Amino acid sequence: MFYFTATKPSRGDCFFRSSVYLGHISTTINNVTCDRWDVHLVPNDPLASKLPDQRLDDALNYCRDPDGKGHPWCYVKGNPVKTWDFCDVPYCQECYYANQSHMYNGYVSSTNNGECFNWTGFPDSSFIDGNKAKAKNYCRDPDHTGYPYCFTSSGLAQCTIPQCKGFGLLEPVHIQPPVLKGNE
Repeated sequence: MFYFTATKPSRGDCFFRSSVYLGHISTTINNVTCDRWDVHLVPNDPLASKLPDQRLDDALNYCRDPDGKGHPWCYVKGNPVKTWDFCDVPYCQECYYANQSHMYNGYVSSTNNGECFNWTGFPDSSFIDGNKAKAKNYCRDPDHTGYPYCFTSSGLAQCTIPQCKGFGLLEPVHIQPPVLKGNE
């Protein structure tokens, strides 16, 4: 058994529900490159039909969760004992509290107007991440507007992140992903 530690993705690549994850991460938690899905499955395989991609070959070697393990995984090659492993795909923060939107620390980095720019023009202390470099181009609310936003080529834009029900918490909580047991 091992503990899975999520790392901040470079492009905001994270998942809400593993069964519909369509991101581009293709390495395991053990830093092994994933094998292509079509090497292990044929198009009429029941597992292939559960991939969220339109066609089996669209899945390439990206991490997916077609059988409901609860976290994206992939096949690995070159190890006859361990044929698959979980991937290093972090959970997305699913929502923000309107009364504490400045505490949103998820990985969404785009709006309906396009990709977010890196943060500039705000003091480091304005960010839940500790500084604007760590906030990268993720949606944030450094000036307590009431919703996460970012700047795009069209200017300031609200991010399409759902609002949580309830009133939020007094302190930010960093939720650890569950302990995952890999195929050993």
